[in-house]
Order: sequence, then C-alpha cells, then structure tokens
Amino acid sequence: MRVTRNRVVAVAAGGVVVLAAGAYLVFGLDRYDEEVSGPSGTYPEAVAEQAPANPSDVLAVADDPWIVDGLRIERAGSGDGSGSGGGRGEDAVVAAYDLRTDAEYWTYRRAGHAASILTAADGLVYVLWDDGLLVQLDPRTAEPRWHRQTEYDRYVEIRVVGETVMVVDESTVTGYELEDGDEAWTTSLPDSCTAGVGLSRHVQVTGDVAVMEAACESDDPGAFVVDADGHETWIPKDGSFRVVRAGSEFALAEMYGDATVFSPDDLEEVAVVPHPGEEISFYWDGNDELLVGRNPDASDEGDVAYAAWDRVDDELAWQIPTDGTWHPEHIPIVVDDLVYALRYVPENTEQRALVVYDAATGDELDRVEIDLAEYLTIVDEERFSYPSVELRISGVSSGTITLTIDGPILARDRGYCDACSIVLADPGT
Repeated sequence: MRVTRNRVVAVAAGGVVVLAAGAYLVFGLDRYDEEVSGPSGTYPEAVAEQAPANPSDVLAVADDPWIVDGLRIERAGSGDGSGSGGGRGEDAVVAAYDLRTDAEYWTYRRAGHAASILTAADGLVYVLWDDGLLVQLDPRTAEPRWHRQTEYDRYVEIRVVGETVMVVDESTVTGYELEDGDEAWTTSLPDSCTAGVGLSRHVQVTGDVAVMEAACESDDPGAFVVDADGHETWIPKDGSFRVVRAGSEFALAEMYGDATVFSPDDLEEVAVVPHPGEEISFYWDGNDELLVGRNPDASDEGDVAYAAWDRVDDELAWQIPTDGTWHPEHIPIVVDDLVYALRYVPENTEQRALVVYDAATGDELDRVEIDLAEYLTIVDEERFSYPSVELRISGVSSGTITLTIDGPILARDRGYCDACSIVLADPGT
C-alpha cells in the first residue's frame, strides 16, 4: 500500500457576471463555465428535527435526491430541450427544490458538462462533474466554495470524515481539505483488492474514519479503514461480511454469524455481538444500543423476518415473525429510536409497505402502503414485471425518509419511471 501527500492550492471563484435577474456566471482563473440560477425566495428550513414516526405524507417524487434542511437536491435535465432529459443524461445539472412547495430554489450547471456524482454531508453539497472537477457548494446559495480538479469522473463514493472530504474508487482513496479543497493525501487498497464502490452502504463513516468492504483476488477479504489524515488499517475478515453502523462505533457482521464491534478511535475490538438466530443472514444496521438483522428468506408463518440484539444487556431484544402473508424486502434501517423496514405481499407485488417499529421493543408503530403503479410503468411485460422491482430505503434526513425504486435498472434508463424516489414525512410537517 502507498500513501502520497501533497499540497495543491485550489482555485477559488474569481468573479461573478450577472446574466439576468437571479442568474449569474461564476468563474475563476481557469474558467469553469459555471452558471447559477437563484436562489429564489426564503431558504426552506428542515421539515422536522426527528425522524418521522408516521411517514404517510408524500412530500415529493424525485430522482435520487439528497435532503438538506428543507431542500431536495438532485441531478436533473437541463430543461432546454438539448439533452436526453432526467438526471442521467449528458446535460445533467444540479437543481434544488423546496420540499414543501416543489418550487425550484436554484440550479447549478456547467456549459458542456454533466454532473456525474452528487452527495450532501454536514450541511454542504458536493458535485463531481464528468471532467473530474469536484466542487463544494453552499446549499443556501448554490455558490461554489471551492473547486478541485481530480482524476475521477464517476463510479466513486464521496464521504466527509472529520475535516476531510474523501473520494473513494475501487482501488484508491483521496483526501481533500474540507475548508479549501486542497488535496492532502492519497492511499491505495492492498494489491488485488477492490472496494465496493457504487454500493453506498459498503463505505461507512464512523467518528473520524471511513470503513469499506474490500474483496481480494487472493480470497482474503477484509475491511479497509482510513482516518481523516490518510492513515490506513487493514482488518482481515474470513468469509462474507458486511460493514455495519453501530452508533458511535462500527461492526463487521459475518454472514450467519456474530458481529465484531470496533472503536473508531483506536480500532480496538470492543465487543462481539452474538448471532440473533439461525434464520438471520446478516446484521444490517444498528446504534449504540442494538443491532438489527434480517432473514431474506422469511416466507412461511412463524419465520423470523427481523431480529435485534440488545448490546447493553447482551441479550436478544426482539424478533418479528411473518404471518405468512408478507415477505421482508431489502434491509432495515435504525434511526433515533425507530427501525424502518419494507415488506411485500407475493400475490400483489405492486403493493409494498414501509413499516415503522419501536427500536426498543420491536412493536409496530405505523405502516404506510406504497403503490408502485403510481411511480413506475412496466411497458415491456415480457422482460420486466413488478416482482423484479426492488424498493429500498435510501435516506433518512431532516424529518424525512426517502424510498427509491432500485430495479429493474433498464426501466429507469428507458424512462419507465421519471422520478424513482419517494420522499415521505409525518403529516402536517
């Protein structure tokens, strides 16, 4: 493995040219050809501070949005009729909309370039353009705070770890200073090993470290851990495993096995959480008090679909069996004192349900029915059908929860769903 450190001064925006009311060009010494339209109106505050316990109100349908305060920010078509439309074409721009009113708040674009990757973290927005330009934006104004030319263009994950912005691809991790975008260091995964880039839960941030699953040609997988200063640690792990959030710590959860919890401060092992039952494939998420697992094969009455282990009392906290009419879908998510999970009925796969459980007891608090037919049209029934469509929980932020239609992939590329994400909140927020 190698680590290189360098200090390159980022070029800050050097001027602004007003084009029309609410629109202006931003340019620096090397002219990035940026244009910002907006902002328009008063900055929208967050829908709520807590995660929604009754997320039955559909605030928006969108294209893989990031929720920042009261904004949904997403890649979108240019709207000038010159491109392919949607947020995935050659003309993709970045647009922000008021969650409550759906009114456009601002747009940010670059002439001749498309936004490849969009991420939000700690109240700031990061855009990676198709020419490798990485930009940090202020969500209140869409004004670039800094620019950094990189060798990346897509198929990366962007994470903020302490005072460092990390860009992760299959074989390298590069750190940029949070304040000014200066490139600080680059490190590489072990030879013949690759990170699970593109699978966002495969790169987790806990404290001042990023932890990622890595597969190796030598069949010796492990977790690659990088701190904010670029120091890396390799944690070997036999067999299949997942990196799991565990509150202020992180865990490596074995397939049909235990989960080992580590401190992000010194990477020492602090606990081993026992497997919660033979049906559970993996622990998938957790906090400082419990880890939650799922049985993807639960189908018959009495089969355990979800189980949680109490990390404080070191005992099984609860199990949730199916009554045989529903199957679990995708993975459960733990936020605050709630657990979110999805389910479907095999006889009617157009209908899905988002279920909210009490994290302490496993009691069902609320259930929201989702009709996929409202958001997705299957036009080629010989190739695609509703049973092949997956729904996943893609984000919980600022009092909202976002569900995203994950498949079939070709359905999205061919325009079968124009807005593949559903943003939900408590009624009246």
